[in-house]
Amino acid sequence: MRNFFLMTISVFFAIVLFAGSATADPITGTYAADDASGACGGHGFWTNNLLDGCDNYFSVGSVEVAMADSGESGTIIGDAENGAGRTMTVDLAFGGFLDELPDGAAGYKQEGGGAYDPVEQDFFTMITGMISIEGIGNFNISIHALTVQLGLGANAKNLQFGLSSWIDAVGTGCAANPDEDLCNLRHWDINLNLAKIPDDVKVPEPGTVALLGLGLMGIGAAKRRRKAG
Repeated sequence: MRNFFLMTISVFFAIVLFAGSATADPITGTYAADDASGACGGHGFWTNNLLDGCDNYFSVGSVEVAMADSGESGTIIGDAENGAGRTMTVDLAFGGFLDELPDGAAGYKQEGGGAYDPVEQDFFTMITGMISIEGIGNFNISIHALTVQLGLGANAKNLQFGLSSWIDAVGTGCAANPDEDLCNLRHWDINLNLAKIPDDVKVPEPGTVALLGLGLMGIGAAKRRRKAG
């Protein structure tokens, strides 16, 4: 009877552990971004038909992806540059967290990246903000299709940890003049490799350092008194 009881408890905990392993904690932290593709000298951002040929490929200069502590939202902030020396400034936020996609792999953008894996990847249904391109203009950004996808192999270009998204970009003047050239663009791409930036090492607060110093001084004084005695 005792053996049966122990076996039942073991099976119960095995089921609990297995069920817990089906999903992972949300991805958090701050990440330094780099190009996920080397196309046309570097491809972190692609503007499709905005410019000519390889001028649409913008290589990451300094871009950080920062996740909220909850892992349910994040930001993409920094700059990139194309082969012609034209600068792109990125200021985006994304949210609408999904631990897995409702339609599974059918809603996942794999291309040259890793396979759909909700244990290793997180998904976000919204992206907003602005991308500015030197000499061209400012663009309001929204989701085009699928989601923002983040995690191992999620950059759609290789198997590294990263981020990707298809986005719509519409010139900020389009509400007043919907026929201008910046209003009817094809979707743009974001494809980033991400490397986590370690948390800052905590430095003792001044009060703590002072107390430590006083304690050491006290020990030293006591030793001197014993030696003198």
